[in-house]
Amino acid sequence: MRPSSRTFRTGSRGSATPGSWAPSSTCSWTGRARTRRSRGRAARPARRPRSTASSISATAPPSRRGTSRARASPRWKATSSSASGCSRPVSTTTRVALVIATVGGAGWAPVAPGTVASALTALLLWLVPFSRAGLVLFFVAVTLIGTWAAEHAERALGGKDPGAIVIDEVAGMTLSVLALPLTLPVLAVAFALFRVFDIVKPFPAGKAQALRGGAGVMVDDLIAGLYALAVVVVLRALVGWP
Repeated sequence: MRPSSRTFRTGSRGSATPGSWAPSSTCSWTGRARTRRSRGRAARPARRPRSTASSISATAPPSRRGTSRARASPRWKATSSSASGCSRPVSTTTRVALVIATVGGAGWAPVAPGTVASALTALLLWLVPFSRAGLVLFFVAVTLIGTWAAEHAERALGGKDPGAIVIDEVAGMTLSVLALPLTLPVLAVAFALFRVFDIVKPFPAGKAQALRGGAGVMVDDLIAGLYALAVVVVLRALVGWP
């Protein structure tokens, strides 16, 4: 009997089925799987080689051109000039004028330096037993020396009548009790009235501030002191108080 030209494939249970041999079938499936894997790998984009340009530029020293630009920049010039520059020395006259004008530093009080200076003046007038002549001499000295000191301090501090200058409050407060007994009620009422008139600045105190130099600093407070003195004198004449 002539053998058949068909080839048989043995199944898993030994049965023969038409087709090729099992090994050839297995190789064909394996080849397909390899083909799919190779296609999947080919579809992926290739990795770019890691560049070292950024690391090289980070570690590279700065160029001379960039350094020269930094040195020639106006910001660098301004910083160097401000660091190397020195302020003008303050003269002894200006230092003395500042001490007098600020009443030993009372003018640098963070809150209401004028009120602080006026309160210190009232306390001084209450503690020191001034005679009438001594009080007048004290007032004249404070007014004259204060005008000189205020003019120099105004130049040093800049601006018109800076708040740190409070020698004018000392003169105005002294004037408000110049013809009165230095009792505690008189000083308290005169202090309150002087502060009100110094803030409100009735005529002609407001216009007196237009004066130049130390006179423009002192005169308006002297006018406020005169108003306070007049009111206290009238109160004492009418009601006998304070």
